[in-house]
Amino acid sequence: MPSIHDFHAAASIQTVEMDILGQHTSSVETPQGTVTWLAQGLAIKESAIHVMKDKRSLKLTATDIQKLVVARRMDWLSSNISKFIDAATAYMGSAIEDHDDTTTDESEREWEEQNDDLHSDLPLPFIHLPAIPLPSSLGRRNCNEHDLATLADLELQLHIGQVNDTLHSIHFTLVDKVVLFCTEVRHTSNQSANTRAWGKVHQADTVLSRHVQIYRKCSDGCPGSRGNSPGEV
Repeated sequence: MPSIHDFHAAASIQTVEMDILGQHTSSVETPQGTVTWLAQGLAIKESAIHVMKDKRSLKLTATDIQKLVVARRMDWLSSNISKFIDAATAYMGSAIEDHDDTTTDESEREWEEQNDDLHSDLPLPFIHLPAIPLPSSLGRRNCNEHDLATLADLELQLHIGQVNDTLHSIHFTLVDKVVLFCTEVRHTSNQSANTRAWGKVHQADTVLSRHVQIYRKCSDGCPGSRGNSPGEV
């Protein structure tokens, strides 16, 4: 079982990115900007999870300001994805053509089904979220065929940093829940206080759910990292 020291010692994605940038020398296989581009792709996929969950959490009674905030984030995300895809050819070459034929993953399918969810009558734009072109979406064999093995290895290193960050967040969210149970839920003296305390617990559960989903997504690119899924805690 990981110790507190393990959580603090594990390298974050920022640390991994800095280490790679400090060690990596540009080459024909990995041109200048490759590491930053890969890190941006992972950040976009993580942002997509947050935006999608925020969109789904909107109530039919949501105010125009609340709807506008989500709509702006969706538009911002769509714009970033378009820019990321436009730059993909410079880093993945002809492999990007193979990526167009790959099956979209669970996150993309959920976005495409957003018009069928409970909030389909909300005045929010439908935004198609295309599959984000990363080496992990091609598979190891295709990466080898297109001489992208080095690129795939760089993405894997960044994925590991992302997994470390997410596990760190899961750990502290669980600690927050324990503290809530010990300091508030167990000592409530009336119904009102009990409702407030459990409301905080449910908020922590929502945060935990997001971290777990991000963990599952980013650990897909890290073979062996899902031996014990935190989704079962």
